Amino acid sequence: MQKDRDILEIVTFLFKNCLQSNGKLPNDQTGINIYLRNFGFKQEIINKAFEWLAELNQKNFIQEPSKDSIHIFTKDEDLRLSVECRRFLIFLERNEILNSKTRELVIHHLLRLNQRTIEVTDIKWVTLIVLFNQPKERAALISLEQMLLGGSIVA
Repeated sequence: MQKDRDILEIVTFLFKNCLQSNGKLPNDQTGINIYLRNFGFKQEIINKAFEWLAELNQKNFIQEPSKDSIHIFTKDEDLRLSVECRRFLIFLERNEILNSKTRELVIHHLLRLNQRTIEVTDIKWVTLIVLFNQPKERAALISLEQMLLGGSIVA
């Protein structure tokens, strides 16, 4: 039976299952595609999730902000990110879990989820996944993991 699921649900499903299986998921896109369909994910959403994940690995798809930059939220961001969400992003930056570059990556990927509203839980997952895909951000990833999970998934 097909279920209506979203991009973040697929991405977090893969992330959790990859960690729990010690990386023993299929190692090609076709195999992962079949694996996800067997769990009831729709092909259209699987394709969007693959696009979302592929964008994580693209270099220079956003202009890198200067180190001391601040983020001025757009009208769309204000509508989709509650005050609580915006405060959480600021909290992550003030605690040096996010820097100006990773902050912009997180905000960009949150908006790319195409969800009407974004919850703090979504920010936590997207931040975790963004930092996991940034090799130079291992210390920030470990700090976030300790804050959110009480442990570390990175060796």
